[in-house]
Amino acid sequence: MTTLSRFTPAEILLLTEGTFPTLRQFLKLTFIDLFTKQVLKTELPPSDELNNTRADKYVVPGKNYLTYAPLPHEEGFTRAFEKYPTTKLLFRHLVQLAYKHTITKTRFVRQVCKSPALQGLVQQNFFQRLGGKITITTEGESVKERLNKEMIQLEKTLPVLIEENREELLGIAKQLKGNLFLLVNIPFEKWDIIDKDLLTEVNKRTMDNRSNSSGCGGGCSGGCGSWNSYNEYSSSFDSGCGSSDGNSSGCSSGDSGCSGCGGCGGGD
Repeated sequence: MTTLSRFTPAEILLLTEGTFPTLRQFLKLTFIDLFTKQVLKTELPPSDELNNTRADKYVVPGKNYLTYAPLPHEEGFTRAFEKYPTTKLLFRHLVQLAYKHTITKTRFVRQVCKSPALQGLVQQNFFQRLGGKITITTEGESVKERLNKEMIQLEKTLPVLIEENREELLGIAKQLKGNLFLLVNIPFEKWDIIDKDLLTEVNKRTMDNRSNSSGCGGGCSGGCGSWNSYNEYSSSFDSGCGSSDGNSSGCSSGDSGCSGCGGCGGGD
C-alpha cells in the first residue's frame, strides 16, 4: 500500500495498463480522486431546482483547493475555479470542460507523463508523444510489479475488513484516496453500513452552518463526497459525458476526447 499511495489513479493506470484504458477511464478516476482529496466537492442545487427531474449537483472548490497544487493531468478539472474560486459548475458541465481541455487521450497521456512521480519510470520519444505511446523503464517495471502485488493483496483483504474491521478499512481508504477505486471485486455498495461517525472522521468536513445547509456538511453519509459515493460519482460522470461513447452530443471514451460535443464550454 505504501507504493499505491505515492501515485494518482491515472499514474497507476499508465504504469500497470499502459495506454489501454480509455480517456473516459483516465478522466473519471482523476475526477473521483480530486473529490476524495477534498480538492473538489459537490453541493445540492437550490430547493426550487430539486423539483426539476434534470436537476444536477454543483461542483465547487473543496476545503483543500487553495493549497493543492494540481498535476498537469488534473488541471482540466481545477482550472475552471482558478479565477473565480466561488464559481459553481454543474457536474455535467465540469465533465465537459475537462474533455475540452484534454482534447485527446494522446494529450492526456503526455500530461500524465509529466508527473514528478513518474520521472524515471516512463519515457516518451518524439514519435511516442505523437502516437500516445510510452516505454516503461526497468525501474518502472519494478514499481509496476509492486503496485500489482499491493492491489492483489488489497482485493483479498478489503472485502473481509468491510465486514469485520471498519476502522482499519477506513484507515486504508484514507491513505489510498481515489486509488481505492482501481481495485476490482470490492463491494462498494456495502460501504453505506460504515458508521456515520467514522465517515465524518475520514472526510474531515468543515461542519459549519453554510456547508450543512448546502446538503454536504460534516458526516454526510450518502453521496456528498463520502467513501460510499463512488457509484454516484461514476454515474454522474458518465451522464455528463453523454449517453454513449462517441455520441455527438456527449463525450467520446476513446482518443477523440470531446470532439463535436454540444455544450463543452460549460454553458447552457
